[in-house]
Amino acid sequence: MERRQGSRQKRRVICEIEAEGRRHRGIVLDVSPRGLFVQTDATPGPGTPVRLTLRDGDGDALELDAQVARKRLVPRRLASVATGGIGLRIASAPEEYFRLLSGEMSASRETRRAQEEPSRPEATFRVRVKQVAGPRSRSLLVNASGEDAARRQALAELGEGWSVLEVSPA
Repeated sequence: MERRQGSRQKRRVICEIEAEGRRHRGIVLDVSPRGLFVQTDATPGPGTPVRLTLRDGDGDALELDAQVARKRLVPRRLASVATGGIGLRIASAPEEYFRLLSGEMSASRETRRAQEEPSRPEATFRVRVKQVAGPRSRSLLVNASGEDAARRQALAELGEGWSVLEVSPA
């Protein structure tokens, strides 16, 4: 039986969760007007109030008050293939959160960034990354205006827990 109220949209946003006096890192995997799912090691029980701070690639913060609706625990040995985390029911959110849902937030930031930076032609870069606390590594192809922008874009796409080993033209 599906109990969600509203359609979910896939998003990948770095966040911080404050629950029971402790802070935890996480990655928002999907959002809706009434809730979201966060991949995290935090394990507050259902009903626990939490403060969620979302961060975009620019480091801008957006704070929400929520309550744990459910938690999905995954054994540590399966963490690389399954997603554990918590489902949150939003208690209060600023207007910017709803713009994030509609896509306006990312579009307005892209417009602002384009106005602030001189335009440079984009090139394709191969970015090699390694898991900070694990054995995995991988390569990504990203289009960016330079090596630093390629590095930032790769880390923004992957989220927390990765470090850049090398950036080279593709």
